[in-house]
Amino acid sequence: MSRVVATAERALDTLTGVLLLALMMLTTVDVLGRNLLRQPVPGATELTELMLAGIVFLAFPRLAYRQGHIVVDLLDFLTGPRTRRIQTRFAAVLSAATFAGLTWPLHRAALRVMEDGDTTIQLGIPLYYPLWLMSAVCLVTGAAFVLGIFCNPPTETPTAGDPRTSC
Repeated sequence: MSRVVATAERALDTLTGVLLLALMMLTTVDVLGRNLLRQPVPGATELTELMLAGIVFLAFPRLAYRQGHIVVDLLDFLTGPRTRRIQTRFAAVLSAATFAGLTWPLHRAALRVMEDGDTTIQLGIPLYYPLWLMSAVCLVTGAAFVLGIFCNPPTETPTAGDPRTSC
């Protein structure tokens, strides 16, 4: 199982990194073209929006699995380790249900957009592609939350930079 998880993490990290690099290059070329040549990159805003959505959504599964999401621990000093473990597991199950619950509405939206033929304004990119990606990633993120409970069991409140073991 650990080999599959490690491969999936590397693939998501690589894809996210490629999108981030492409976003930085596009922004640089667009700004230089706009300021020096008075000619911005056509569709740069649309591509930026799509790449940002990809970067954000592709980061969700890894964060869910590694329990790397933001945690507000206002009352942790009042509870013991057992209560914190239960709380962490409950939050993971609730988060998994939330992300899994987003899968179907996003999928339905993708189908509706595909039927309507909606595309981006300048480049004509079909909008159902990013919606299906978001739907699939939400389902994977829900599974990652559940898998993270078993593979990265909470033993105590993690500190910054705390490496988690994998399955």
